Amino acid sequence: VESGRRLGLLALGRPGATSELLERAQPTGDPLHSEVCLDARFTGDGERLVVGTSEALYVFGPAPFGPAPRWRNSQGQIGRLTLSPDGSVIAAVLADLNIGLWGVADERQVGPLIGHRDRVHAIAFTPTGERLLSASADGLVRAWETRTGRPVGALVGHRGAVYAVAVSTDGTRALTGPCSPT
Repeated sequence: VESGRRLGLLALGRPGATSELLERAQPTGDPLHSEVCLDARFTGDGERLVVGTSEALYVFGPAPFGPAPRWRNSQGQIGRLTLSPDGSVIAAVLADLNIGLWGVADERQVGPLIGHRDRVHAIAFTPTGERLLSASADGLVRAWETRTGRPVGALVGHRGAVYAVAVSTDGTRALTGPCSPT
């Protein structure tokens, strides 16, 4: 939850749960007040909070979350983000039509993943985290190897933008879809 220049953290499912606010400015005076929070995810263990903003990617943690992000990666606007099933890799849609991949623990970037000719609308990891699927306005769904960032395939056949991609829990099927019946 964003409230002004603070991120609100609400503890759910616990009796007497309260919310706490995280200051969005680092103690060093780094101004984050102009940024807009576009997407956020907790790692599977709940120890880190990954936030994509209009300016950069931040990882807060480990819990309890302090006033400053553990690291910041300045790749520009982060439109959408997701985490690998084991929480070790962040995938984020970047404003330049590419996709960024980072290791949560070591901050190492793989990529960027380059191949779409138009805006990427959705991304999804396979259950093993070995592949990432991306759906784009260019009508393609691409598959990427997450360890190397190498493209490993593309699904063609949509007659327009693809807005959704989901992978079955056993990793044997993927659903892709436009918003119109094509």
